[in-house]
Amino acid sequence: MGSLKKYGKDALAVEEWVPWGGIVRPSVMREKDGSLLAVIRYQPFSMTVKEGEEPVFTPYPFRRGWVLWNEHQHGADGTDADFLAVCWNPFTMKGRAAVPNVLTKDRVLAKDTVDYFEQEMARFLAYLQKLTEAELLTYQAIMDFLSFSVSLGDDHPLMPDIPLYMDALLTQDLTFRFTANDIFINDKRLLMLSLPSKPDPSPFYHAFSNLPYRHVRRLLCFNEKEARTDFVRYTKKWFPSRRVIRRMGMEHLLGAYNGYLTEHFCFLLAPAMDKEFRPFLEDFLRKQGCPYLLESYRLKEAFWGSLPGLFLADARPPVVGFPYLAEFLTATVTYQKKPKVNVKRRQLSDAEQKLEANLAAEPSDRKGEEHVPAGPIQPAS
Repeated sequence: MGSLKKYGKDALAVEEWVPWGGIVRPSVMREKDGSLLAVIRYQPFSMTVKEGEEPVFTPYPFRRGWVLWNEHQHGADGTDADFLAVCWNPFTMKGRAAVPNVLTKDRVLAKDTVDYFEQEMARFLAYLQKLTEAELLTYQAIMDFLSFSVSLGDDHPLMPDIPLYMDALLTQDLTFRFTANDIFINDKRLLMLSLPSKPDPSPFYHAFSNLPYRHVRRLLCFNEKEARTDFVRYTKKWFPSRRVIRRMGMEHLLGAYNGYLTEHFCFLLAPAMDKEFRPFLEDFLRKQGCPYLLESYRLKEAFWGSLPGLFLADARPPVVGFPYLAEFLTATVTYQKKPKVNVKRRQLSDAEQKLEANLAAEPSDRKGEEHVPAGPIQPAS
């Protein structure tokens, strides 16, 4: 069997795994597989949802081929920043000139995907700006964001005059070492905490404030029809002979935004910090009472999948849903129930009051009634 080495292929070369290609527009990066990536920086926000009211904004129509990464970056200097990375993988079909997975009714040809994606990101930015302050990153800001994602602030490469070969540029000054169930970056151990239940991140941010980290949520998007098809296939053996229980068990699992969800906290720990931090982390998680997993066997797949633009890794069902985009972002959503309406009763007549009091009394206290104690029914003689 021939060796791949003579073709320059090294299975451990990080740039072979990283998808980033070149910045082809000020705010658009084309990846090596032909997909497109844009990054929006936004301010965390809060919103109130009143029970029974229609959503203020129509859900954005994301579908298969679109992937969202919500990333909260906490630097060593204590600064925080929140980003939403949007990736589009245009589906191309032999014998079909138009790309089928666009978000509008426009006919988009394969040669026009960069123009369409740039326009779509401008529309989505305007949509997001109705919720909070937001801006599209360009050139060096895109590099800074991706550099922190892979190194947690250990590296700060500058953008070259020709912004190509980003995979090599963003990893060339970092040392990677892969063992059976560990990854070391610049001799620091990568620790990844997976959270399957989407807990409130505020206590985590407070507890981890003394060291740099990334908090990443990724959603491989499905539209409503795609999500329901995938969900029915996944749950086809749930309560097969109990239709009512099946319907109750599946209610409210899908929403306006659906897809495969992963959520991770990522840390890079020096040897001394590693010994101190792990017991603290496990004690903190026990007190939080939420399910969690400290990645080991799946560490590599989880790490690659957490990097913005790398959507093929760590794609796992089932489909989950969010009623609002804010629930996926770094935001606080408050659900406000309708206030109870107190209905004032009319004044009852004397006869009605007497009847109501008589009905509310114990059987033995009712006037004109004889209370017979309960007992077994006797057969007729």
